[in-house]
Parts: sequence; C-alpha cells; structure tokens
Amino acid sequence: MKNTFLKRFNRYGSLITLVLITVFSQVSYAQSIKGISLTMKTGPFDDINQGLGLTAGIQMSANTERTIYSVDYLGLSEIAINRDPAEKYKQVALMIGRFKDTGKIRFTYQGGVGIIQGNDRTDVISKHFDPNGDSWYDSFRYESEDFTSISFSGSFSIHYMPTKWFSIGGDLQTSISSRKILYMPMLSVSFGMIRE
Repeated sequence: MKNTFLKRFNRYGSLITLVLITVFSQVSYAQSIKGISLTMKTGPFDDINQGLGLTAGIQMSANTERTIYSVDYLGLSEIAINRDPAEKYKQVALMIGRFKDTGKIRFTYQGGVGIIQGNDRTDVISKHFDPNGDSWYDSFRYESEDFTSISFSGSFSIHYMPTKWFSIGGDLQTSISSRKILYMPMLSVSFGMIRE
C-alpha cells in the first residue's frame, strides 16, 4: 500500500513539476518577472465533513506587474480524539491571481487546481489484537482508505511589507475536491524579492 502511494505521488509530482516549469518559462518569456518569493505558512484547518486539524506549507511565487503565479504545497493532519487513525493529507496546487499594493500593504487573491492525497477514515471498525496475546491490550480502530483527487484551490491574503525582502501576514485558503472540503486560516511569512 505504501509503495502504491509513493508511485502515485511520484507520478503526479512529476506531472506538476513539468507543468510548473512550462508555466514559469512561458511567464519569463512573455513578461518580465518583477519578483520571486518563498512563503512559509501554518495554521489550523477545518474539514467541514469531519473535524479540525493543523496545516503547514510552503509556496513559491513569481509575479509580473500585477499578476502572481504560485506553486503551493500543504501538509495537513487531523486532530483526532477517540478516532484512530487520524486523517492526513498532502496537496500540491498551481495557482494564478492578482495583487494590489497600497503603500506597504499587499492584497492578493489566487485560484487554481491541484492534487490532494491522503487517507479517509471510514465508518467500519475493526479489532486489532495485541501480538503478545494479552486481550486487555486489544484495541478497536476505524478502517481507512487512501485516496487521490483533483482539487480546486483558492487563496486570499493580506501582507505587511516592511522591506522589499520580507513580508508577514495572513492567508485564508480553501481546497475543494470530491473527497474533502477544507478551509485554512494561516499565518504566513515571505522572503525574497517581494516588491521593487
């Protein structure tokens, strides 16, 4: 099961890398790049079908005069109380959007598509036996199944840019797929060539 998951992830990862190289090369030929940045973000997430969890991610962006192109990676882990195993997801998304600077404040909105992979807990409960044979160690767990799905991502952010190399702010991001509907308010920090 693990090998199948890795094969799928490598296949989709290669496809996304190819698309990313194509998009960024076309952007660099068609328009002059004004900025490149790396953003780290973290915060809670809410799965409207299940529960709460924590997310952390990284985003690489390139922007022209007013358009921003991004590739976004998120790792999400559910906080599961009395529900074992916890659901965990990984998402890679390509997004495009616009931004507006008002002094040292930047407003950005983006949308795009991606791939989300993870495990989905089912309603089936099975008994797991202790290998030593002590029945009082037996435990009950929910069955889970791995999934891969296309996702639609959206993001809105507000950042304060004290210098042209650094910004800090907040992001509100969504991920909608056939398996999960997630939204994530996150604190984010960016480094790079943020503004001219």
